[in-house]
Amino acid sequence: MSFESELIAKVERLEKLVSRMISNGIGVVTMSGITLTVGSGKQFSTIQSAVNYCKYKQLINVTIALDAGTYTEAVVIDNIFSDRTSDLKIIGDTRTFVGATYVHNAACNPEGISNMGTTGYVCTLSNSGTGLTVTVTGTNPNFSSLGVVNGDKILVVDNTGAVSERTISSVSSNTLTLTTTSPTVNADGCSVTFLPNRMITQNTSSETINVQSSCCFGGIYVRNQGSGVCIALYAYRKSIEIGSCVLGSTGNGTAIYNSRLVTGVSFSSSNICGNKYVTAINLGSVGGNGALIYSATVDLEYFIVIKYGNGIYCENHSFSYHTYSVAVRCTNGYVSSMHSFIYAGNCSAILCTFAFVGQYRSYIYAGGTSTRCSGTGTLYSPATSDALGNQNSSITWS
Repeated sequence: MSFESELIAKVERLEKLVSRMISNGIGVVTMSGITLTVGSGKQFSTIQSAVNYCKYKQLINVTIALDAGTYTEAVVIDNIFSDRTSDLKIIGDTRTFVGATYVHNAACNPEGISNMGTTGYVCTLSNSGTGLTVTVTGTNPNFSSLGVVNGDKILVVDNTGAVSERTISSVSSNTLTLTTTSPTVNADGCSVTFLPNRMITQNTSSETINVQSSCCFGGIYVRNQGSGVCIALYAYRKSIEIGSCVLGSTGNGTAIYNSRLVTGVSFSSSNICGNKYVTAINLGSVGGNGALIYSATVDLEYFIVIKYGNGIYCENHSFSYHTYSVAVRCTNGYVSSMHSFIYAGNCSAILCTFAFVGQYRSYIYAGGTSTRCSGTGTLYSPATSDALGNQNSSITWS
């Protein structure tokens, strides 16, 4: 037995022992149905201090509620005993539109949220002066009715691929008026992302959020602009649910890194905080991974990934499920490698070098994608539907 396998086995034996202690009520405090508040003048001034208060306790339906603002800290969630992801909720901005992204020439609002535009219809972006307008071929969004207000922030990817954060000064129907001149947004590869008004940020070559206990969180902008292989969200060996979130990293960094070396982990999108939308954006030059899935199971519907070397990279006996997801300006949009499987029905790849890539005995289901990929070099590799190639891999597409 290798050192790594032996260590994992010991950890699992310890977890079973702790579980038996919990079931017998031995030495473990239970917290049930309470809300811990974080922010200026609240119960806790940092997210980590609230998490630490939960450590070594059995949690049942506990919420950590974040006040609006910026939290400059790294957060490690570990040594918390919970049977379900919903037993620990870290909740930020609960408005239904946060985390959502409009991509030029892509279908919008797959979740069907009211006032965000007709579900499944293509949207286009345009700008004039300080105004930025989203037009949908069906019914346009109504940002006033959605609850977008003065002071809200957006991330804009312009015609050149540059990313900038802008502040909204006012809204009118489907037009956002910004405090400065709008970037030029009228071509493939442009996008607008609504940021939650809670941000967790740090600039180091490590994780902004490190999850090693089951939990769910939503309504948060998680950012890591450190050098090297920085990670916005790292989840290891535990289940996690996420929604209404934006994840940002730079250069060769990774927005989501999900790994379990044993039997697999559930990482899924959830409307726990308003919607299932999750957007990952490389804030620097193209590189790194939007979602790196290693020996894991992932269910991320409506996932938007922008400017990464690999938008979604699924490897080593992993399974990744996506519908109506969009990879934008990535070198490789969706990659399944080393005995892995990606379900990518009705997904899009826009301005990617390669859209869907299967390699090393892997498989991708890409039904309904051939008309959803604009400005992309190679759509499918292997190139023929259901044919073997790239070391006995295949893609089913239509």
